[in-house]
Amino acid sequence: MNARSLFWLACAALMAAAEPLKTANPDAMPEARRILNYLARLPEREQNRVVSGHFVDLVEGGLDWERYLVALFEATGKWPALLGADYQGRNHDYDRSAIINRRLSEYWNAGGLIAIQLSARNPWTGKDMNDRTRTRLTDLITLGTDVHGVWMQYLDRIAEGLAELRDAGVVVLWRPLHEMNGRWFWWGGADKEDYVALWRHMFDYFTKEKGLNNLLWVYSPSGDRGTYLQPEHFYPGDGYCDVIGIDNYTDDVDWWGYEKLLEYGKPFGAAEFGPGNASIGAYDYSRVMPIVAERFPRTSFIMIWGFRRSFLNNQGGPAFLEHPWIITRDELDWRTPPVTELEIAPSRRGARQRAPGSLPK
Repeated sequence: MNARSLFWLACAALMAAAEPLKTANPDAMPEARRILNYLARLPEREQNRVVSGHFVDLVEGGLDWERYLVALFEATGKWPALLGADYQGRNHDYDRSAIINRRLSEYWNAGGLIAIQLSARNPWTGKDMNDRTRTRLTDLITLGTDVHGVWMQYLDRIAEGLAELRDAGVVVLWRPLHEMNGRWFWWGGADKEDYVALWRHMFDYFTKEKGLNNLLWVYSPSGDRGTYLQPEHFYPGDGYCDVIGIDNYTDDVDWWGYEKLLEYGKPFGAAEFGPGNASIGAYDYSRVMPIVAERFPRTSFIMIWGFRRSFLNNQGGPAFLEHPWIITRDELDWRTPPVTELEIAPSRRGARQRAPGSLPK
C-alpha cells in the first residue's frame, strides 16, 4: 500500500470517528442536516460513494428534460441521483423558479436530490451574467445606492421560489455566484472582501429574514488551471458554507485546488464537469471515474453539464453510471442511516430567529 492510500485511509478513519457535521445555518431542516452528513461520509465506503448528477435546462417546453434525462433513462434504466437546474440561465428572466419548481419537486419525491445554481443577471445593466459592467460589489448591499433596490428585489423573487421548495420539503444544494475566481461573470475577479460581504449578506438574508432552512450552501470556484485567482481565494468562511464544489471543463479530469479545498472539512464534489471545448461531442465519460478514484477519492458528487456536454451528446454515459462507485437515483440511501442526536435536536436559537412561514422543526 502506497503513501497516498495510507493517507486517505487515515482520513477515512478520522471522518468515521468525527462528530456529525453542523450545517452553516443552525436552523437547517433535519433533512438538510442528514444530507450534509450523508455526503460527508460517502468517501468512507468501498462502493456506491459518488452521487451522480446531471444539469438540465427545465424551461423551453421541457425539451431538454426529454432530450437528456428521459432519453438517458430509456437507454440505461437509470436516473442520475442529483438533478441540477438554474434559476436564471439561458432565458435570463426573473421568474424561472415558478416554471421549474414543479419538475424539481417531482424529482425529489421520486427519490432524487436537487441542486440549483444562480447565474444572476447583471443588476447594474439588466444584461446577462457575462456583462462585467459594475462598480463595487458592496454597492449591491449598501442602502441608498440605486443598484441596492434592484438587487434586493432580485433576492426577494429568488427567495419566493426557494420558499416554495422549502414548503414542499425539498432540500436544495444552493450554488450562487459560482466561478468567482474567474473574470467571465460580473461578480468574478472582484475584491475578496467585497465578494465575501455579498455572499454573507445573501446567506443572512435568506436564512434569517426569509427562513430558507432548506438550503445547503455550496461554494463553487473554477477548478480550471490558469484561472485568474486560486480556488480558495474567495472562501466565505466555515459559518457560511456547507459544501465545496469545483467547476471544471477538461478532458483529463484535472481539478485544480482539490487538496487545499479539502482542508475546510466540507464535503467535496464536482459542481460542474464536462469535456474541454475541443472534445465536445466526442468525449468518453467512461474515463472519468478511474481518474477520480486514483486522484480525487474524497469526491462525493459529480454534476455532468448538459447541452452539448451531456451524456447522450457524447460517449460513455452508461459506463459512467455503471461504475461501482457511482450512485444513481434508485441507489440513494441518505434517508436510511439512524438519525443522530445532532440531526434531530432543535437549535437553541431557532425560536428566536425563525422567520414567519418557515417550516417548524
